[in-house]
Amino acid sequence: MSFSVFSDIEQPNKIFERNNNIITGRGLSSSAVTKPNEFPEQNHGIAAGLGVYSAAMIPVSCANVGLMGVIRRVSTVSPEASANITTAAKEGIKRTGILAKKLKIHTIQENPVISHPVTLFRKVNTYVNNMVRNVLNGNTESINPTKIIRDIESTVFNYSPKDKEALDVIRKHMTSHGTGRVLNLLPERIGKRLTDLRVRANAFQFKEGINAAYYRDINAIIMPDKSLKTSIFHEIGHAMNANGNQALKILQRMRGLSGIIPVIVLASSLLNRRKTTDKPLENNSVGNRIQNVRDGVKRHAGLIAAASFIPTVAEEGIASLRGQAIANNLAKKGILSKENLNKIRLTNIGGFATYMLAMIGVGIGTRVAINVKDRIQQNYENRKK
Repeated sequence: MSFSVFSDIEQPNKIFERNNNIITGRGLSSSAVTKPNEFPEQNHGIAAGLGVYSAAMIPVSCANVGLMGVIRRVSTVSPEASANITTAAKEGIKRTGILAKKLKIHTIQENPVISHPVTLFRKVNTYVNNMVRNVLNGNTESINPTKIIRDIESTVFNYSPKDKEALDVIRKHMTSHGTGRVLNLLPERIGKRLTDLRVRANAFQFKEGINAAYYRDINAIIMPDKSLKTSIFHEIGHAMNANGNQALKILQRMRGLSGIIPVIVLASSLLNRRKTTDKPLENNSVGNRIQNVRDGVKRHAGLIAAASFIPTVAEEGIASLRGQAIANNLAKKGILSKENLNKIRLTNIGGFATYMLAMIGVGIGTRVAINVKDRIQQNYENRKK
């Protein structure tokens, strides 16, 4: 009997096939079940997707600015009406029982800068001209970054001594968590400087008269001293939620989701090379199951991003409804005038609309950005064929 290395003529082909399986990864485990074309070699369209998302947010921002302008006009009241609202708000706080929770209301002196573009342009123009003149005269101190920061603080972020209590509330809020805690770890001189700048920048919204806010961790309301008087009942509604049952407290804490989830969803979707039209992979490996989850997130990214606003929209709506109920009751008792009651209602409706616009805008912007990214990816894959 003759001896042969190969038992039959087809054996070399089988050896080659086995070696090829080892090289390509087939046959080692069930984890590699995807075809080569199921994962494109390169990811295209990320920058375009980000650009489209940013562009989609422009009309949303413009609409919100327009709404805020309407709210400011509606909430502009005479000194007599302002006194009536203040009296009614104090009575409303007493009736809700949150006064016992040591709720405080602080105001910041209103002195708009950005809201008056002509005034802002003149100030910036004068400052730049003076800086150029000083440099030409050999005085380079005017372009020292530290001096520029001080100049900004003393002009744009300049506050009255009457604002001290409100600024202390903002400082306490901003240093108790997040970035504030990180700044506390820095050398005292640098950390204090940056913290002061953050506090002044945050308080700028009140100085401009474009916002009022309730600080849950401090249990305090901060208002501009002139504008948005009619929003006080909405802020009282927030205070009632924060000092109410556990469900409402949890709802308030969930508001932060709207600032985190849309970013994560958009980033994950843009970094995913597979398109929303690609077929699901076989669920026979951990890697494939994870990829299918990522693909599912990408297919529903717009809805997920919009849904992250639900806690915010719900809590804002509840705050408006509770604040409006107090105003309605005070109007029935003759404590609040009917004219002010109508302005409070319009303010609440306008404020709620801004959050609805943000939710819809983020959802649509995310969906459109991913569609654009996938189209560019598809064009790349078509060229590779």
